[in-house]
Amino acid sequence: MSYLSILRNGEAPLVREANPILTVESTESKITFEIFRSDADVIRPLAGIPSRFAIDALPFVGTITSLVQCEICDEEVSLLGCAPQLKAISV
Repeated sequence: MSYLSILRNGEAPLVREANPILTVESTESKITFEIFRSDADVIRPLAGIPSRFAIDALPFVGTITSLVQCEICDEEVSLLGCAPQLKAISV
């Protein structure tokens, strides 16, 4: 599990205080991750807008290109009975 921070006004990444995510796929130009529905409300308003983020403590500029409902892919998370997740793609 990793943590997604939204960096505003020159903030430093907040590791472990940010939104937990499960990285599904990561390439040099695209990150696909799953985020809990309760945490997605924070990133939903940023969809389509280039923004500053950090995954764990690694900052980057990206755009959330889609945010769609998905089934829980991670077996350990599904065993916890967590709410359905949303899949996001950032480039």
